[in-house]
Amino acid sequence: ENLHVNEKNQVCLKDLHFYDNASQVTYRLFYTDAEQRETFKMHEVFIALGKAFYGYELMKRYADYCNCKIINVSEVSFIDTFERKKIQI
Repeated sequence: ENLHVNEKNQVCLKDLHFYDNASQVTYRLFYTDAEQRETFKMHEVFIALGKAFYGYELMKRYADYCNCKIINVSEVSFIDTFERKKIQI
């Protein structure tokens, strides 16, 4: 949702800013390191995300083994592993 490829085929992250009731979208390069020498390639981003989501699946399996339940209460989420619920504040 926040990924973008610019005209130079560089992977960028979308930043949404709000100023005086108006929104502005900017894009910044998605660097692989703190020194900002190299940007991620899109396949690298998806490989990393795949590993993270597989980790969620492993957590669910372990929770099931321990007879525990993990509930995702995030308003916006791409995680499809855990039961979803809304909480009332």
